Amino acid sequence: MTLSFGPLLAALALLLVCAALIAQPLMGARRSARRTVSEREALQLRRADIVRGLRELDLDARTGKLDPADYARLRAERQTEGAEVLRKLDALGGLAPRDVDAEIEAAVSALRAGRHCPACGASHAANDRFCPACGKPLAGGKPA
Repeated sequence: MTLSFGPLLAALALLLVCAALIAQPLMGARRSARRTVSEREALQLRRADIVRGLRELDLDARTGKLDPADYARLRAERQTEGAEVLRKLDALGGLAPRDVDAEIEAAVSALRAGRHCPACGASHAANDRFCPACGKPLAGGKPA
């Protein structure tokens, strides 16, 4: 029985095409998962790294792992580097703090408002589909 190479090559080509089609979404997911880091985020990460390094230096000095002269030199280097990072962050508009007070007020308002039936005013749970007092359907209720 002789085996011709034509069907074998066609089967191999078909196999490669199928493998490429199957692998394409997996490779695309990896590419989309990669995120570019903005300059501000990079500086904030660097700032956190410097603070962490300073804390480790302090701990090493307290436990006697570092010579006092080395500690002073390393700490001064880290502080200088940290000051430079803070200057760059200030030039970009600071650390961009979130408006925490507004977030807290919004959460408190939502809790105070509660969930009440528009028909009878009775309170109900977040996932109720019908009012427990009057039985009318509730807007935004989720099925159990």
